[in-house]
Amino acid sequence: MPTDVIMPALEMSQDTGLLVRWLKEEGDMVQRGEMLMEIETDKTVLEIESSGSGILANVTAAAGDEVPVGQVIAYLLADGESAADIAEPKRDVSTGGQDVQSKRESSVPSHPSQSVTSAPSAIGIQASPKARRLAKELGIEIAQVTGTGPEGVIQVSDVENHSGAPNFQSSYTVQPIKGTRKVVAERLQKSAQQAPHISLTLSVDMGSVREQLEQQPAIKLSSFLCQVIAATLVEHPRLNAHVANDEIRLFHEVHLGVAVALEDGLIVPVLRDVAKKDVNEIQSELVDLTQRARKRQLSSDETKGATFTLSNLGMYAIESFTSIVNPPEVAILSVGTIKDEPVAVDGNVEIRPCMLITINCDHRAVDGAVAAEFLRSLKTRLENGGA
Repeated sequence: MPTDVIMPALEMSQDTGLLVRWLKEEGDMVQRGEMLMEIETDKTVLEIESSGSGILANVTAAAGDEVPVGQVIAYLLADGESAADIAEPKRDVSTGGQDVQSKRESSVPSHPSQSVTSAPSAIGIQASPKARRLAKELGIEIAQVTGTGPEGVIQVSDVENHSGAPNFQSSYTVQPIKGTRKVVAERLQKSAQQAPHISLTLSVDMGSVREQLEQQPAIKLSSFLCQVIAATLVEHPRLNAHVANDEIRLFHEVHLGVAVALEDGLIVPVLRDVAKKDVNEIQSELVDLTQRARKRQLSSDETKGATFTLSNLGMYAIESFTSIVNPPEVAILSVGTIKDEPVAVDGNVEIRPCMLITINCDHRAVDGAVAAEFLRSLKTRLENGGA
């Protein structure tokens, strides 16, 4: 019997998988254990090995397709087998045994180019949902509109033409929200809706830090910040925490997430037990994690378990911004660029290198005074050169 090739589940809550590319061509001989395809999760791109041997055939998913977990996307044919040996539609384990073909037929509209609903009337008018809404808004009887879509389906442009209203639609390029971008959007939307955010900002004189970095030219600001933030979190454990299941979990170790921008989203690799490491160790690990994050080469474990997150947009000349808390963490620190500012010092005005730091907290777990104490301690440490 031909062997099914299915879309695998790589995460506990995963419903679909994004096929990045096939590593074998249709018609190629595939051996069990060989890498067969690349699948994108919300954090990384993973190579998936073949669970069987045979000739790759009947490929139904292409690069860029988002496919339900458990759906058959190809077959492996043994010697002497052909496509004719695939006797019946295979079962999709993600839908409790529903036929994949039946699932496809039930999910695809009768007119692939247009999502269509049929009006419950004697004349059986067919029109897209958008066309019906527009006709209702304009006070037009849909039955009076001549459809120019497939099989006479009424489209938005037909309603606009019927009403005489000008069509201001411009050309555009569609970028589907899927893969990493989709997961980031869903998680941040959930956080913004469920966690009441509070935001506090302080200005920090970075003169002492600048002097420290001039003495250690190989050390980058981000690595230095990670070290100082971790030391401050040890003193303020209420910020080094998660909120889940009606409880606040205060962690004894600092696992610091550092936000890294990708072309199509955001990923947060995690530095483990940062408070026990010197700045050179932190920088070495941070450089490695950042480089592999941008190449989508991180393992799933390297993006899990952060107890606090740092987001630094200073390299983009951003002066100040706020971030959405990454659940189940209770806080995230946003760091802007260092900018020379006039500052009053002992009654005189001096030009000092200043940086704005902003903390966003989940108000369910952290009150304003607690967040303010953390920011004040962090400011003091930085203005003392990290001590």
